[in-house]
Amino acid sequence: SHRLPGKAMLPVLGFPFSILSGLRAANKGREVTLVTTKTQSDDLLAQTALAAGLKVFRGEVDDVRKRIIDACADLRKDAIIVRLTGDNLFPDGELIDIFIEHFLNSDRILTSTKNSGLPYGLSIEVLHLKTLVESEEWSDSTSDSEHVTPAIYRKFKHTFPNLPEMSPLLSQYSCTVDTLTDYKKILKVFSETLTPTTISWRDLIKILVSQNSQKN
Repeated sequence: SHRLPGKAMLPVLGFPFSILSGLRAANKGREVTLVTTKTQSDDLLAQTALAAGLKVFRGEVDDVRKRIIDACADLRKDAIIVRLTGDNLFPDGELIDIFIEHFLNSDRILTSTKNSGLPYGLSIEVLHLKTLVESEEWSDSTSDSEHVTPAIYRKFKHTFPNLPEMSPLLSQYSCTVDTLTDYKKILKVFSETLTPTTISWRDLIKILVSQNSQKN
């Protein structure tokens, strides 16, 4: 299946993809900022996010890491930031709270879902703003700037909470959306709920597994 461009505005139960992602992240009352580019092609996305009650920051086109840092310009350097990707619908406010609490109780620089045993594509990163700012000094490669955190992973070990949903079995499943096939899979998952902004991340994983019992 071919890669899927322009995912941000694809509809899921009446919500544009990235807007639903933001609303799910905010469903426990946390302030969420949708960070996008200054280009005209992102005008509709920005307008839709604002109308949905999300904050919006528009910045650098090619340097995603700098765009995020600029979006946090009003924060103290020791502020805790949570990074989610806009094509990532499974995280919700509860899971974010779990990861923030784990970060606060750990002595690690980064708390992340990477290699945690959650389904592929379910991504949360929690770190101090100063770590992201300092990472620009560790690497200014185009790849690191585009993918935001690789330099941090190379320099530090990350940590994650130990949850029942984390297992090698579940990590075989995927909730990423890179292709049309992926998108159809996620639409099918969300077709089983009437409350897409508030359904638990745990319930979404259960639906994903029940619908896709074969190894992905």
